[in-house]
Order: sequence, then C-alpha cells, then structure tokens
Amino acid sequence: MGRILADSRQLQYIHEPFNLKKHPNSPLKYWYQYIHEKSPNQKKNDVKKYILRFHDFNFLRLISKTKKAKYLGKIKEALEYEAKCFTSRAMYKDPIAFMSAEWFYKELNSQIIVSIRHPAAFVSSIKIRGWFFDFNEFLEQTDLMNDYLAEFQKEMEIIINSNQKDIISVGILLWKCIYKMVDDLKQKYNDHPDWIFVKHEDLSINPIEEFKKMLIKFNLDFTEEIKNNIISTTKSTNKNYLARDSVKNITAWKNRLNEDEIQRIKEGTKQVWQKFYTEEDW
Repeated sequence: MGRILADSRQLQYIHEPFNLKKHPNSPLKYWYQYIHEKSPNQKKNDVKKYILRFHDFNFLRLISKTKKAKYLGKIKEALEYEAKCFTSRAMYKDPIAFMSAEWFYKELNSQIIVSIRHPAAFVSSIKIRGWFFDFNEFLEQTDLMNDYLAEFQKEMEIIINSNQKDIISVGILLWKCIYKMVDDLKQKYNDHPDWIFVKHEDLSINPIEEFKKMLIKFNLDFTEEIKNNIISTTKSTNKNYLARDSVKNITAWKNRLNEDEIQRIKEGTKQVWQKFYTEEDW
C-alpha cells in the first residue's frame, strides 16, 4: 500500500523510522513506542526532530547513498529522494509507529491511514517469518499500558514467564493489543477528514476504487501511472515482495495454518475481531 501511494509525485516515501534495527541510533527506546501528548517534552522534541530529518535535504546522506550504489538506478533513487524533500509531502510508511499515530496527527499535522488486517493473516505472517515479540516492550511503557493495554497485562506476563515460545500465542496477543487500540482510535476518528481506516481485504478485492478514494480524500492525484501500478501489483500471477494476486492472497492464511491453529486464533482474538470482521470472514 505504501509503495503504491508513493507512486504519487506529491509524496516522498519514508520507510519505517520507528524500526529500531534500521535506525539503532534513533531517540526511540521501544518497539511500538508510544509517544503522546503527556510524554516528557524533551522526548517529544527529540523524536519530532528525528522524524523531520527524514524529510530535510541532507547532502551527506546523498553522498553516502551514491557511494554505496551498485548501479545507476540506486543513484537516481538517491537524487530523487533528496529532490522530493523540496517538492513533496512526507509519507511515513511504518506499522511500528502505530502506537504514536495520534501524536503524528496532532504534533506533525499528519493525515493517517490505518490498514486493518485479519488476525489469522497477521498470525500466519508471524509464523512464516518466525517473528517473536517481547511483551516487555509494552509492559515497560507505563502510559501505553494505562491508556490502552491494561486488560492484557496478565496475558503478557504469562507469555513472558513461559519456558516455551509459542508463536501462535504471541501472534494472538500482539494482534489483540494492536487492534484494540485501532478500535479505540476508529471510534474516535472514523469519520474524520484526516483519518482513513481501511481493511486489507477491501483493498485486495477492489484495489483501484479503494486507492482512488484514499487519494482523493487526502487531496492527491489519482493518475494513470498509479492506476497501472495498482493493476500490475494486484493482478500478478508471479508473486514477489510487491506483486501478487491480491484476491487469492486474502485467504492465503488458510494454507499456512492448520485447523487447530485457526480455531485458536479465532477464539483467542474474538473479543477484538468482532469489531472488524464477521463469521463469514473465517
């Protein structure tokens, strides 16, 4: 979704500034860090300066990228990136920044798109990649726990204290934590002109119309180039990182998970998935 939106010449694609592996020297301490109005002023200022640097022209960054470039296409990308610092709006594609979405909206005058994903699809992705999550990243953020996640504290502690790493249980709880907060924000901003909440499945079934609606709502041009890229990346028979048959991809989790796992996910996330999905979606 981020790459398709970035086809707009009006946007500059910025990839995951909250990713601690990609940016170990950032002022951020936690995965899914919660920056909010009551965060310490020094922390808010440090994070704001850090975020805005991605959209400031940086000659040293340009030189570094051109030196590392292994072919001309990468040099062109580096030049285009720095040029867009002057000509385009910053677009931060970062699911890891979700807990701070409201702060982005208020402090950085941002417009927010929240993509909603089926719990089984989410957990199947975690299973395939072997991604475990340390829930101490949440527990140590007192404000995040108090404001949104207190009801899940005991479940987090059980997983942390367990000797066995059950990736399905981790995925179930992580999805609940994220989408409980999605639901809270959706109730607050669902009809707001600067917020969009869209289900991954709706984008996959009707990508041209859904992307067109998003672009128009945020005063971005829906060009023929963008339309063609949507078609090429959602109708592909040769699946890769950015291209696939989007309709078939909706239920790919049914082939990645066994029946017991699907039932565990369905029951384990029920209190939250009912806010977004129906029985027919299983």
